[in-house]
Amino acid sequence: MGQTDPRQGLRMACCIWLTSLRLQNRLAQTSSSLKAKGLQSISEMKARYAVGSVITPDELRAEWARILDENYGAIFHTARNALHPRIPADVGSDVLTRLSTLADRIAALRLGNRVDFAGELFPQLLSDREETAAHYTLPETAELLSQLAVARIGLGDWADADTVASLKIADLACGTGSLLRAAYRHIRSRHDAAGGSGADLHRRMMEESIVGLDINSLASHMTAAGLSAMEMETPYHDTKIAAVPVPGGKTGSLELLVSEQITDVTGQLAQPATANQPAPVNIEVADESRDLVIQNPPYSRARNDRKVFDVAGISEPDRKRSEKRLSGIRSELRKAGSEIPHGQAGLGADFSALANLKLKPGGVFASVLPLTAAHADSWAGFRKTLEAEYSDITAIAFTPDAGGMLSADTHMNEMLVIASKGQESTPPPINRIFCINLNDTPVSVAEAYWYAKLLNSVGQPAGGSNTIYSMGKTLGSWVSAQIPSPGFPWFAVGMQNHHLAEAAAELMNGRLYSPQDMQSWDLSLSFTNLGQIAGTGPTHDLIGHPRGGDGRGAFTFDEMPDGYVPTYPALWAANSKTQTKILTTPTHEGSPVSGRDDLQKRMLSQRSNLFISRGLRMTSQSIAVAVSDTQAMGGSAWNALQTDDAGITAALAVWGNSTLSLMIRVCYAQTTQQGRATMQVKALAGFPVPDFAAATPAGQQARQVAQERYKELADLTLEPISYAFRDENRHRIDAAALDLVGLGGNAAAARALAHLRSLWCREPAVHGGSEAIMKALGLTK
Repeated sequence: MGQTDPRQGLRMACCIWLTSLRLQNRLAQTSSSLKAKGLQSISEMKARYAVGSVITPDELRAEWARILDENYGAIFHTARNALHPRIPADVGSDVLTRLSTLADRIAALRLGNRVDFAGELFPQLLSDREETAAHYTLPETAELLSQLAVARIGLGDWADADTVASLKIADLACGTGSLLRAAYRHIRSRHDAAGGSGADLHRRMMEESIVGLDINSLASHMTAAGLSAMEMETPYHDTKIAAVPVPGGKTGSLELLVSEQITDVTGQLAQPATANQPAPVNIEVADESRDLVIQNPPYSRARNDRKVFDVAGISEPDRKRSEKRLSGIRSELRKAGSEIPHGQAGLGADFSALANLKLKPGGVFASVLPLTAAHADSWAGFRKTLEAEYSDITAIAFTPDAGGMLSADTHMNEMLVIASKGQESTPPPINRIFCINLNDTPVSVAEAYWYAKLLNSVGQPAGGSNTIYSMGKTLGSWVSAQIPSPGFPWFAVGMQNHHLAEAAAELMNGRLYSPQDMQSWDLSLSFTNLGQIAGTGPTHDLIGHPRGGDGRGAFTFDEMPDGYVPTYPALWAANSKTQTKILTTPTHEGSPVSGRDDLQKRMLSQRSNLFISRGLRMTSQSIAVAVSDTQAMGGSAWNALQTDDAGITAALAVWGNSTLSLMIRVCYAQTTQQGRATMQVKALAGFPVPDFAAATPAGQQARQVAQERYKELADLTLEPISYAFRDENRHRIDAAALDLVGLGGNAAAARALAHLRSLWCREPAVHGGSEAIMKALGLTK
């Protein structure tokens, strides 16, 4: 099993034996050739003896040898190897007999292939699932993504078996194969609907068309078993479904980023899930060869205590070698012009780069990804690549109050991305993303099938937005969102109200739009990026660390007691109880770390009295931009913004805490966790703001008005941001924000802002599913 943990290895072996026992029963019933060779079902094996209805390991090895002589190495080779002769006969008989009884019970439910028992057990069996961020794709997610993806495949004649069997599909992080099975099922279904027969496809699809790779031998076994079970009577031999382990300083499937085949990937032979012989196996996946790459890649990245490639059975030296190997592969790709891989984005971006490399022109990219991929700066290269090289980009997010998980136990919002690779070498870049936001995830495979049919009928509108309505129920909405610049966050992804998405797009184009009135007003200032009017550094890693921390940076920080007069103050931490006014005080005092004089002077030279929150928790924090009563350094929660212009400082402080700015923040920042809008340090410079530094009469007016209004607003006590709908002091800030952009005194614009504020507070990304906030909004009783 390739495991160092005996308990996990035994669990995996039992799962493989359970699957194999079930399939043995089916083969004994359906395969005429194996019946002729004497293959027995489990009940027939037990019935041979008058006393003791048990199965012995030797007897089972003999039955599985009959199967392997003909076919199904993908399943029974691994199962038979796991049934090692060293297993004591009495213990082995006890385990196998219990598993055979369970297999009979599952068969008695008559569920066929509709429930993947082993696949659903899989996540519970692995002790390293959290470390590898490998999460089981929910069956309804597989159904929805695969149907939408297969519908994109441009095939001339779905009735012709040769044409359909020539399709090349892959999942290079296949897990238990739920996505491959669903995609294969829809390919067969389209062929059948056109007048063909799915049974005629099976051998060629299994041997030539489908590639499934995973780092886990149990996962690859489950993939092969599930695909085999779709046509039990059709024999096949070798397949391209394999385990490609990481130990040995390699990177599993990611080796295909710099190669067109996987072989000998660990310093040993690759572990095939398919070959009925110990010969070396070459799994070939040529560049630009796949018609469809469908995947739910692992999301893991190095962060806090989590390490990349921290999988069961790997030694720390080997893990470091694999990490170094991946770093080298990323460097090679960047030199070759690929912008997708990024260390902060994690393995999800690497697997997206791999899909892009292996897809042929006209091929379909289909992936489950964290919602972070739509917003985070580290994923900007991914977004740029799709915008430049693909067409018909569709991003589907789910916006229930509790969040939209598409995989088991990720505890984060996810999305589906489907796109068609350009047919020409340099297709024209696109500046619109078709965003579908559904109010809830499908609760069953049947509902997912219905969702997919409905969404396929929506198509790819050139512009605008609309409600998705069916069967007397509002399911969600769509918006064709214009992207301001290449790689800019796909801001409409995950926004429940499409009118709000349209208004946000208009705002970043310099217009306040009222959906109610279908009217807009030009702002007196155009939009620019925060980095154009203020400095946005440095990071807390350079500034220092809390006492007892990891020792990085220039200073060691301690929390300041009341009344303390600091020498090296920092607005380090967020405190929702004390930081309720724009004007606030530093939270920590720094002590210089010995031997870091030059770094300390550099940090002190970048002190400021203006700060922006990085990890804004809107359900509890009241301010997004703060002004310190003294010059201070930033920290882990607050980044200092450097400007010598008092007018710009006041303008950013007022505007940054207004609903209009917060609307853009939710569009631009990461909202993977409900109620939180997080910006990575490098992303701060790109945050859209009005050009308060403009050397124009409107710019001068904005700076002057800001300084006047700041005096009356700085000391107001504000409620948490999610309560903006009822916070009268926030409404005063909103009125001042309209003054800054030339709309002060415009009653219609003020009404439009009030309406947008109400819509915005009702977004799940804003209220975070908080019972108290939702009750105050009138969404619950």
